Amino acid sequence: MQLLRTTMIVSLMCATMQAGVTLPNTFKPNTPAKASEVNANFTTLAHAIDSNAAAATDNKTAINANTTQIQNKQNQITGSCPAGSSIRAVAADGSVTCQSDHDTTYTAGTGITIDGTMIRRADGYVSVGYTGAVRGQQGINGNCPWRADPSDGYGYFLSGGGENKCQVHMPVHLPHGAKITWVDCEVYNDTASGNQNATIGLYEESISGGSSYAAVAGPETIGDSSSWQTVSPGLFGRQPTVDNEHKFYYIEYEVTDANTSHDTKRLKGCTVRYSFQ
Repeated sequence: MQLLRTTMIVSLMCATMQAGVTLPNTFKPNTPAKASEVNANFTTLAHAIDSNAAAATDNKTAINANTTQIQNKQNQITGSCPAGSSIRAVAADGSVTCQSDHDTTYTAGTGITIDGTMIRRADGYVSVGYTGAVRGQQGINGNCPWRADPSDGYGYFLSGGGENKCQVHMPVHLPHGAKITWVDCEVYNDTASGNQNATIGLYEESISGGSSYAAVAGPETIGDSSSWQTVSPGLFGRQPTVDNEHKFYYIEYEVTDANTSHDTKRLKGCTVRYSFQ
C-alpha cells in the first residue's frame, strides 16, 4: 500500500512537471521517498497553483474590461438632422439627437451680405475718374492732348487740331465673377460753342492680344446740354459676368469731328455697378 501511494504521488509530480512547473526533487520507481522531499514538491505545486489562480483572475478582469469597451464603442454616425437644426448628441450605435437652431445669428462684415439663409459677397460699385484716363486713339495726326487737371475738376481735349477722332480710356477693376448691372457717367456737352460729337461706353478686351475688344455697355451718344448730365450706357438687356482671367475692362470716351477746342466736351468720371446675385 505504501508503495502504491508513493507511485501515485510520483506520477502526479511528473504530470505537473510536464505542465511547466519545475519540482525541486525527482523520484525513481521502487525507491524510498523522504517526507521532506515530498513536502517540498507539494509546496512548490501549491505556489504554482496559487500563481495560476491569480493570473486567471487578472485575465478575467481584462476580458471583462475589453467586453465593456466593445459594448461601449462608437459606431459610425449614420443619422442626420434636417435643415434648420443641428446635432445635439450622438449615440453609441451611430444614431443622432437633433435640436432646432433658434438663437444662431450672423452679422455681415464688410463686403458680405446675408439674404435669409444665404451668405454671399455684397453688391457694390467701382468708380473711375478723368485723372486716371490714358489716351487711346489719337486721330490722324496724333494730335489729341488730354488735360486732366484737378484744378479744373474735369478732363478734356485741349484742341482737336483738325483730328477726326480722339479717345481716352479709364481702366475699370471689377471683382471676378460679378455681374455688371449698371453704368453711369458724369459728362458735359455744350455744342453751342463747338460742333463735336461725343460718345462714352464700357468695353472689354481679351488679354490674349490682338484687337478682340467689344462693347459691354454703350457706347452712348452724349446729348447736348449746357450743364453736367448723367449718361447711362445701355447693357442691351444683359448682365455680363466679369472674367478677369481672360479679359480686362475700361471706359472709353471719344470725341469726333474735332475741329475746335474740346473744352465744350468734358468728362468727370463713371461708376460701374455690379452684383453677385
